[in-house]
Formats: sequence, C-alpha cells, structure tokens
Amino acid sequence: MGAAYDSYTNNLRIQANTSGRTLDFIRQGIHFSPLRTIAVALQADANIRGISVLSASVSYDEIFGLANCPLINTRALPSVEDVATVLNDIRNNRLGFPNKYESRFHTLRHTEIFLLGQGSVRLRAGVNEADRNQLIRQLEAIASIGTEFTGFDSCTNGKDLKEVIASGEWGRYFDGVKMLPSHIVEALTKDEAMKTAMPIEPVSDGGTTVIPLPVAEIYPFRSRTGVLPTPKPYDRRKELADPELTRIKRQRRNLAHKELIDLMESWLRRLGVSPQENDHIDLFSKIPGDGSFIFEMKSGGESLLEQVRKGLSQLYEYRYRYRNMINDQSISLCLVLPENPTSIP
Repeated sequence: MGAAYDSYTNNLRIQANTSGRTLDFIRQGIHFSPLRTIAVALQADANIRGISVLSASVSYDEIFGLANCPLINTRALPSVEDVATVLNDIRNNRLGFPNKYESRFHTLRHTEIFLLGQGSVRLRAGVNEADRNQLIRQLEAIASIGTEFTGFDSCTNGKDLKEVIASGEWGRYFDGVKMLPSHIVEALTKDEAMKTAMPIEPVSDGGTTVIPLPVAEIYPFRSRTGVLPTPKPYDRRKELADPELTRIKRQRRNLAHKELIDLMESWLRRLGVSPQENDHIDLFSKIPGDGSFIFEMKSGGESLLEQVRKGLSQLYEYRYRYRNMINDQSISLCLVLPENPTSIP
C-alpha cells in the first residue's frame, strides 16, 4: 500500500515507490489472496490427478504462475475450475511463470496446516482419522472465503490511498473474527482432533510397529530475555500425545497474558532475581531467603473462575513434576491475576 508513519508520531504518509506499485495493481484489477489461491490449487491438483486433497501438492513455480495469471489474480477466491485450467497450462508449458520471485512460503508453517518441502506446498500429514478430517475441513474453510476488499478500486493516486487507509476500512477487513462467517471461524480455530488425543495411530520404526504413548516430559528452564525462543519443528503427533502443551501455547498467544508475565517479571527483577521459564511454567524464580517460586498467570475475563481452578491444578502438577529439577524443600506456588478477583461470587 505504501503506508508508513513518521517516527514517534501518528502522522500517516504514503511512500512513493510502494504507492506506485499498489496503484499499478489497482489498474490491473488485481484482488489476490495467496493463501486462498494455494488452498484452491491443492483442491484443483486433487481433481486433476484424481487423488485425495491430503496427497495433493503444488510447486512454488506453479503458485507464482497462478499469481501472475489475470484469470486467477483478479479475484481473492478463484474458482477450482479456473485454477485447474491454469495449472494444466503451466504443467504442459503453455503458460509460464517468473524466472525470479520473492519466496516467503515459510509463513505458511505458522498455520500448522501446511507442509513445505522440495519447492512445493501440501497439507501436513494427519496423525489419525480425526486429525485428517480436521485438515480437510480447514482447507475447505479457507477455500470458501469469498470476501475481498474493494475500497482501493477507485484510487488513482497516493492521496486516494491515504484516505482509504486512514479510514480504517482496510484494517477492519483483516479482522477475521468480525468479517468471516462464524462457521468458518469455528472450522479454523476449533481443534476437534484434540478431543481424540489418544489413540494416535501406530507408526513403523525400523520394521517394528510402535504405538505412541502419552508423554509427561520435563523441559529445562531458560532465562527470560524478552526474545521468543526459536520455534521447534511442528510435531502434531507429539502435540496430540501431550495436549496440555498446546493449550499452554495458545494461552501464551493472548496479549493480556503476555502483559501480565511482563509485569510480574519486572517486579521480580526489582527484587534482584532473574526469572526463568520453560514450556510449562510461566515464570520461576529462586528468591534469596524466601525459597523457590512457581508463578502461573491467568489473565481473567469471563471464565475467571474456570481459569483459577485450572491455574491451581497446574501449579500443584508443576511442583510435583519439577521437584527434582528445582531441588528445593521450599517451593511456593503463586497464582497471578491482573486484579482482585471480586467478580467471582
């Protein structure tokens, strides 16, 4: 779009170079959603080859061929039929793709739906029937989002772009919870497969069939640095075997939860101690003269009573699970709330 803000101000300005590129897209009538196009391309590949969408794949070159085809890039949600036609043309050398392009496919990993490998995109492997069905529902949900933003269509210069951006309509368009139908939001956020955490289907290891067992791992403490740890490779099999970790991960994405941890960390540092954390425990500290402390943060909200119950059970579990690693006879448990819980009857 070319939108930028002057340092330390809220003064919006439009950068000439990116503004020009955006206006060129507008003149060509482009309404393009890479994620939706990739989802539809997987469906199209499944139709072309007569296979399950779980086995379908589309190459990076093919994706960029689709992205540069006017039959595809003038709609945020192209039809499966049109995508199949263009894919066939690309695969039969009737249609080309750019020799050079900027690849940012790594962002797809954060969806926990797609798998990247050997210059192509496909759905990750499901670990059981419920997980595979959920993947199909999620892909179908993405490939059914027909909404697109038309607020820029009449823009002819940078001033027009600035007015649309300043209006807030562009930002509201990206608020999926408000913009998308509830059944699509539910399909993309509800983890039905987690209810079937076990059994996970057996796997083959060197010719021997192995049935995965639930895990109760111990994770080492790391110092709080303010920098997120390097994300580990996504492992759905391990996630379903230890669903508690997934619930913790989702909780920590909550902004209020992050702010609460930051406030507690600042308070601890003023006491002269260096807080630590791990995959289970929000904060851990050894305070000279007082012993060891495990802190579990709950950000409150409508389900405060439920959060308090959950937080207390987590604290007792973590003290037991990490008793040997902490190696302290005095381990205090602290449930941290943003305010006095007077809202609980």
